Amino acid sequence: MYRPFYPGAPRDIDEAARKIRRLLDREARLASTAYPPLQSPDSRPLQARTADDGPLDGVRTVVPIADIKPHAQAEDPFASWPSTRPPLARIEPRGSDTHGDGHFGASRGASRSHMGVDLNASSGSPVYAPIGGTVYVGDPYGNDPTRRGQVHSVRIEAPGGQTIRMFYVRPDGRLAAGTMVEPGTYLGVSESLQGLYPGISDHVHVQVEEQSAGRRRMLNPWSLVNAWNQQSQTDRQRRRRHSQRIEDRFHHKD
Repeated sequence: MYRPFYPGAPRDIDEAARKIRRLLDREARLASTAYPPLQSPDSRPLQARTADDGPLDGVRTVVPIADIKPHAQAEDPFASWPSTRPPLARIEPRGSDTHGDGHFGASRGASRSHMGVDLNASSGSPVYAPIGGTVYVGDPYGNDPTRRGQVHSVRIEAPGGQTIRMFYVRPDGRLAAGTMVEPGTYLGVSESLQGLYPGISDHVHVQVEEQSAGRRRMLNPWSLVNAWNQQSQTDRQRRRRHSQRIEDRFHHKD
């Protein structure tokens, strides 16, 4: 005989089946809008720059275009990286809006370039650790007194010298600086940017760096974003199969 086994549990098998069916319908809608492999909006070769020591946080960190130099990279610059996970449940790069474009290398005026990739994220979306390592919490506008304290950033440093920074993420209150996390660990939620940039697409800015020969270089994260897109689709399909097995079990229960 079926008995509720936690507070708020379905009162009977029929109610449980209805809840599972709603979940399956939702997963079906998500699966039907799965994105194809992402295509880079910029066909130029991957680029990187050597950065001075010290924090690189800023307004979606930008550097003069003249300072961005192509450098020799493997076909996949992340082939030697440790395993990563999508930082958001759905990977959708920000396109163009009244405040500019969200892809790596997008213009930020006459002499500046965007050194990350923006991923669309409505305010309050859960954000997860894309890589394992030590977590640090900061402020992307720490040096700007007019914007300081309005949004947050999370930086994860892997033992091998790889670093991923994410701007506009409000960290979970239990997340202390220096905490070690695994890929997929819950970090907090995305923040609204409407107070800073009215009309902009709310997003999480992802910036990727690598320690090399004692210096840091910025990497174009596009191939990493493409891999996350494929992983997120696989995760949704796996959840749907799991939900289907649960529903089948209820239907076959005596």
